[in-house]
Amino acid sequence: MEIDEKGEFAKVLFLLGEIYRREVTEILVSIYWKIFSGSSLAAFQDAVSKVMTETQFFPTPAIIMEELNGSKDDSALLAWEQVTKAMRYYGAYESILFEDGKIGHIIESFGGWPQFCSLTEEEINKFKRYEFIKLYKCISERDPKLLTGILEIQNQSKFGDYKRDPKVMPARNKKNLKESIQKLIGGIGN
Repeated sequence: MEIDEKGEFAKVLFLLGEIYRREVTEILVSIYWKIFSGSSLAAFQDAVSKVMTETQFFPTPAIIMEELNGSKDDSALLAWEQVTKAMRYYGAYESILFEDGKIGHIIESFGGWPQFCSLTEEEINKFKRYEFIKLYKCISERDPKLLTGILEIQNQSKFGDYKRDPKVMPARNKKNLKESIQKLIGGIGN
């Protein structure tokens, strides 16, 4: 968020204070601002909208953050979905770049993209899925890592410094939640 959005951000917290009958002080606004200023205002409003429908108490930063980013389980399952989608659409021959860097590092630890794609469906679903999800939840954020496909590997061995544009798998996106509550938050003070 930009500093000029702090007023709108504070309105969201004051709305929460009204709903949950809690006093919202400048200190509370400052603490929440420091935690969430790296997020977009719209994403913060979406997360708060969802939390308002699911909790009976004033939400802590951890509750809003989980809604904003998803739980570790949700994130891991969405990342696994990205992997299986890339396997179906592109297979072992194409080079892949996952914007979610954790995915590339995990696949590399499994021996690389071509080796991972060569596993049987049973091996993938019974063993690698479980290992992937477990690792994904444990490791910290990473920079994206290029996973080189068979075509690029073969052409590099024949032609030297051969580069091929990778297929890019975008990071997951959270959908907008609860439009009616979003309109309420967006309309405060207007």
